[in-house]
Amino acid sequence: MSRVLRLCPARFVIYPVAEFCPWDPDEVEELHAQNTRYVTETSVADWLWVAQVSTGAVGAHPGGWEMDDWHQFGADAGLAGDASNWFDSLYIWPIMVSPDQWTNGRHRALPIERAGATHVAVLDPDWVPAWVTQSASNDGGRS
Repeated sequence: MSRVLRLCPARFVIYPVAEFCPWDPDEVEELHAQNTRYVTETSVADWLWVAQVSTGAVGAHPGGWEMDDWHQFGADAGLAGDASNWFDSLYIWPIMVSPDQWTNGRHRALPIERAGATHVAVLDPDWVPAWVTQSASNDGGRS
């Protein structure tokens, strides 16, 4: 069954978890309280697996990814249920981080880090989607 969701292709890089921005202790408490939907008895193993599959995906195909292809890569790696949903979330709401600034994905980054992952796929900070660079003539004539 093909997923209907169509997003612009995304480009990812493999990012070292050790280079995530520092966590403020109060922030960790807040994120942990808000992460209840990401935390189950098996989530540590699942998050570690999700992170490993995400880096495998980037290694196998460093160019742009379509959502259907990303999802299928996870399914082919054996991800199912919550783990598959969490893997898909790395595409739909990618982790966006630099060594000194978070843009998106901090809630998922915490369980990934706590699971012991060393690397995870994040949105390439140097990537600019094609729709951003298209000329003004493609947006209804506005300039």
